[in-house]
Amino acid sequence: TVAIGTHTLRAYTMLPNGVPDQVPENDTTVGSFHYDADATLPFLEGFESNTYPPAGWEIFNPDKSFTWELTRDAAQSGSASVVMRNLGYAVNGQIDDLISPVFDSKQEDSVFLFFDLAAAVYSDPKTLNNVWDTLEIFISTDCTKSLTSVYKKWGPNLITRPTAIQTEFIPTANEWRRDSIDLTTFARLGKFQVIFRNTSNAENNIYLDNIRMIGREVNPHLKEQGVLVTPNPTD
Repeated sequence: TVAIGTHTLRAYTMLPNGVPDQVPENDTTVGSFHYDADATLPFLEGFESNTYPPAGWEIFNPDKSFTWELTRDAAQSGSASVVMRNLGYAVNGQIDDLISPVFDSKQEDSVFLFFDLAAAVYSDPKTLNNVWDTLEIFISTDCTKSLTSVYKKWGPNLITRPTAIQTEFIPTANEWRRDSIDLTTFARLGKFQVIFRNTSNAENNIYLDNIRMIGREVNPHLKEQGVLVTPNPTD
């Protein structure tokens, strides 16, 4: 149990093989980690701060190359967003994750994720059997040890610009789309995180902005009587 903030973890040996270490200066490893408060609903991240990644967010960049970065080249609203520069990513099949804070929404009856997206491709979108950049969204209830896919789009199903572009894609105001996912099933399991995963195949840039998590409660008078209207909201 640690306090909220950044901490140092040090691991070392004591009495290896039952005797004092003869070279103690080479048996210690040190790493840092941070522990953040749970995010509360409603939640909005528009990446407007100069601090990146924002508090509670993490970047997973296993190949130490291109990854999700803050940009002020484009935004659906405000002045900033995050981008994966797939156009310049020379190695295919690499994954990069943008990992959300931990959400605790057990008190909510329904939970929805909304986000603004802009994406384009280098190749003709009508190309058959092409390997495209892919955006996949996972939910994890165990600190990303296991992942459940709730969204996966690529190529013609992902892009917001209908024609190919061979230069770096910077979206205009009408080249954004808002997508949404019902996360109610996972919210009822307890704490969870959202993982935005880019798989690069050297097509073109993918942008994210205005990541929003919203909770909805059932009318308390109906709830007391055991009445549930679903889906919520409904018409």
